[in-house]
Amino acid sequence: MRHLLLTMLLITSAYADDHAVILIYHHVAKDTPESTSVTPATFARHLAYIEDNGFQVLPLQQILDTLKAGEPLPDNSLAITFDDAYRSVYNIARPMLEVRRLPYTVFVNTAYIDSGYGNYMTWEQLRRISRSGATIGNHGVIHESALQRSRNETQQAWLQRFRDNAVLAQNRISEETGTVARLFAWPYGEFNAEVEQVIDELGWYGVGQQSGAVGYGTPLTAVPRYPISTNYADERNFALRVNSEPLPVAITRAPDHLLGSGDPAPELAFRLQNGPFRLSSVSCYNSNGDRLFYVEGSDGELSVQSPSPLASGRSKYTCTAPHRTKTGVFGWYSHLWVVP
Repeated sequence: MRHLLLTMLLITSAYADDHAVILIYHHVAKDTPESTSVTPATFARHLAYIEDNGFQVLPLQQILDTLKAGEPLPDNSLAITFDDAYRSVYNIARPMLEVRRLPYTVFVNTAYIDSGYGNYMTWEQLRRISRSGATIGNHGVIHESALQRSRNETQQAWLQRFRDNAVLAQNRISEETGTVARLFAWPYGEFNAEVEQVIDELGWYGVGQQSGAVGYGTPLTAVPRYPISTNYADERNFALRVNSEPLPVAITRAPDHLLGSGDPAPELAFRLQNGPFRLSSVSCYNSNGDRLFYVEGSDGELSVQSPSPLASGRSKYTCTAPHRTKTGVFGWYSHLWVVP
């Protein structure tokens, strides 16, 4: 009996993990913008890589529920998501996923489905994929940044409007599909602490578009996903991302994700926790690919800052460090900034 218990423990340990990788696609087509697309052939190669390398594709909410509970995930856990519910996902990606019996999540803007815009799925198509095992997630009523404030709108009114619209979209999804997932994908991947609090109070998860793996220490209203498009869709870049792990970063000082127009480049200060990475080899970059040289304080705190003010729109500081024992595996963390 003792030998059996030991054997079971070893088997469980071999297939237990503390993190997952989440992928985000938009279009799967040849005739859509490269910045938000992969071709059908590329998507097929991605699925083949996932299958051939032992990844466990799980529903997104299952992954996040498991991490929230502090429970182990299967080794090499992965989630596949699509933002905007484009028709190419139904026509091209869906059959490839269904034949492999792989779960996936589609995030929808309900007003576009209600209006019957031709490039988007219909409610009937969304019901069909839901019945086949896909999850329908909330992407808002329209594709508007959660940080968008109307002229002269008070902070309280802005946050109430954001909440009302998020709940309205959730109710429409429930009415049309009969399902309720506690998943909200930030339009454009933009959020800050104030709208994160709204999502937290609703009891939902918030998923972004900043790159990195998700683990026990990840804020579950700011879950990272790897955007996959033509520029990062080759096998080398794809493998680098799906094999990554969370870099154990503890933020000690940072301004709000939403910066002011004309603000100097933000300073991000953090400590690297103990983990399986060569922390002496950490490298940080801004969205332009410029290397960010960090300053190390006497207490082990590191701080990085872009050499010039950030351009309007979304930006990121991304830090990586190589794994001590796994060749080609990196710890990965990205921090979002938004400049009006």
